[in-house]
Amino acid sequence: MFYRDFPCSGGLIPLGRITSGVEKLAVLRGNFEANFEQAR
Repeated sequence: MFYRDFPCSGGLIPLGRITSGVEKLAVLRGNFEANFEQAR
């Protein structure tokens, strides 16, 4: 999963997509942790 546009590269596996809250990612700087949850 990438936050910004990224050219297609062989071997990458799509994990999902961001449907909301991307503006909160835009202000993060440096390292951070994220949790992935299955959509219901």
